[in-house]
Amino acid sequence: MSGRDKRGRLPAMEVAVMEPVRVYLSGPAGAGKTQAATWLCRRHGFTRISLGDMCRAEAERLGWPCNRVHLQAAGDRVRGGDPARLAAMALERARRLGDAVIDGVRLVAEAEYLRAHGVIGVRVEAPDAVRRARLRQRDGSGEVPAHATETEAVMVPTDLVLSAATLPLAYDRNLRLLVARLVALRATRRAEARRPRVLSQNGIR
Repeated sequence: MSGRDKRGRLPAMEVAVMEPVRVYLSGPAGAGKTQAATWLCRRHGFTRISLGDMCRAEAERLGWPCNRVHLQAAGDRVRGGDPARLAAMALERARRLGDAVIDGVRLVAEAEYLRAHGVIGVRVEAPDAVRRARLRQRDGSGEVPAHATETEAVMVPTDLVLSAATLPLAYDRNLRLLVARLVALRATRRAEARRPRVLSQNGIR
């Protein structure tokens, strides 16, 4: 049997498209982006995609030490003159996953590319003194080498702001409020996806 009715039409089917929630995190070095991304993954099932890890992989491929100066240079090599290239590579990975958080967006072009593709932007902030203390603990220095990824980090457009002045972030009230908003958005999108739409021979109606 062809499955068509007496008038030759294909039977109607209910279809629902599940649209994942995708988020990018931006902010200066030491603001707390990685901790926020980790918390989203552990507590809410997001998958983390790190632009910094992509730069680190390139540095390791070239045999470079993975300090901040060489990671910045490795990122420049990967971008190859296209400031949005890393973001495009990250989004391509995210499309193969469910809910995803893209960590380490530092250039305006990266953010604009992701926003144009429906990714929610979150700027992570912390006072300078807090950031420097974290950098000293992490890298042994409270200063960050000058680079476009640092100077533009404070200008990246975002939709929401997360204050990450206190750690651990898992207990920070601001992060919990942010997660609540993201989860609410995800629930809204999924409810819309469950609404039956009829797919006929002439398309969705």
